[in-house]
Amino acid sequence: MTLLRDALGAELFDPMAADPVQFVRAFDREPWDYQQGHLREVTARAVDGKFLKPIAVISMPRQNGKSTESAWIGLWH
Repeated sequence: MTLLRDALGAELFDPMAADPVQFVRAFDREPWDYQQGHLREVTARAVDGKFLKPIAVISMPRQNGKSTESAWIGLWH
């Protein structure tokens, strides 16, 4: 079985694993500024590796990217 890290190489994979914004950019998408903040805030981890916010609620007006952000976070996980 080939892992994604092995297929991409550590140089590409490690930044994506550490920062969800870099993960999104790897797929030629550029999150808006407020989305970058949300992605980093929701996926922040404590020193022991656990997520600081295991449950996140995204609340914004219609057509502002809630589904997109949710998908990005899910794929990044």
